[in-house]
Parts: sequence; C-alpha cells; structure tokens
Amino acid sequence: MAKLLFAEDDQEFAASMLDWFTLEKYSVEHVSTGADAWEYLRSFGYDAVILDWEMPGMSGPEVCKLARQHGKDVPIIMLTGRKTTDDTLCGIDSGADDYLCKPVDPRLVLAKLKALLRRTEHRTNDMLKAQDVVLDPIKHSVTKGGQPLSLYPKEFALLEFMMRHPNRVFTSDELISSVWSSDEEVTSESVRACVFRLRKKLNLPGQKSLIDNVYSVGYVLRD
Repeated sequence: MAKLLFAEDDQEFAASMLDWFTLEKYSVEHVSTGADAWEYLRSFGYDAVILDWEMPGMSGPEVCKLARQHGKDVPIIMLTGRKTTDDTLCGIDSGADDYLCKPVDPRLVLAKLKALLRRTEHRTNDMLKAQDVVLDPIKHSVTKGGQPLSLYPKEFALLEFMMRHPNRVFTSDELISSVWSSDEEVTSESVRACVFRLRKKLNLPGQKSLIDNVYSVGYVLRD
C-alpha cells in the first residue's frame, strides 16, 4: 500500500481526490498549507507527493525545491491552474516529476501517480519474495510455503515495507514514519507489538525467523 502526501487547499477538490485515493487503497495524509506540506515531508516518509501550486504560506514549487535541496527523491506531482509555458517550466525546474493543470480529472491524477510509482525502484507491482514468504501487492495477499496467511492491514503494510528493504535495519521511529500515518498515536511499543504479532504468524517451530530484532537498534528482515 503506497503512502501519499496530498497538499491541497481547495477543500472540495481535496475531498473528491481523497475519495479516489481511498478507493484505490492508498494511505493518504492531507494538508492544506505549504508549511504543513514541508513539515510532513521533512518528518515522515512517503512513496509519492501531490502538491498544489498555490497554498497559504508556501507555494508548491517552494516546497518542492526544499524537498530536493534536502535530498528527498520522492516522486512529486504538481497541480495548478496556471497554464503558461513559463509556469510549466517553473514547476518542472523546482524538481517536480510531473505537472497537471486544473481542472483535472481525478482519473488522470491517478494514472500519472501509478506511472510514477511504477518507475520508482522501491515501489513495484511485482510479487515480493523472502525465504518461503510471497507477498502480492496487487491481490493484497501473503503466502508462506504456499499456504495463505491472514494479516491485519498494518501487519501487511509493515511486512511489505520490510520486504522491499531486505537486510536493512530500521529503528522503531523509521518504521513509524514509513508505515504509520502521522495522525496515529504510535509508540515504539506499538511497533514492537506489531512485529511480535507478525513474527508469530510468519515463524514456524524450528525455523529461522524472517524478521530479527537487532538489540538496542531495531528490526531487520533477513532475505
């Protein structure tokens, strides 16, 4: 499940887009000011960002420039009512990966979004495999040794994230910023509990654990 940041101050348009994002099973955080967009982008991890150009406090291009200056390589789509060539060039020059003029059909936004996610190495629709565990992002299914596993949504999201980043140790804070929404009250204990439940479902007696604890650091999925 891709995690999106959607910055848009037009509440009517935002509500429509949020419905579409939910329908496509994206996890979305919505903000309505440029300052909030930058704060969220600076503090949390996202798979893609959709930025409105004209927002209170800070414009979309300004947010985009800050993101690129701070090494954020997340795909960014810019939305705007401006249609001149100079405006388009300004949007692209700020670091945006794509640029759409309003009014825009939500289906076009989704199509552009899916295209960007497909081109991003850490997001792919291919099935993920680690040991005898296979995760299918499209069918939202997980099997172990060919047998289906029943996972809660957050367990699935956590497993998918770690399978996309095998052999890398993540702290609890890094997992919170990448898997959980910022409006959820999550602690390191919440992460520990989710990992415990996930490991209980994945591990078989006598079999090496797929997810290991790294003492005083965090968690790693061993591939």
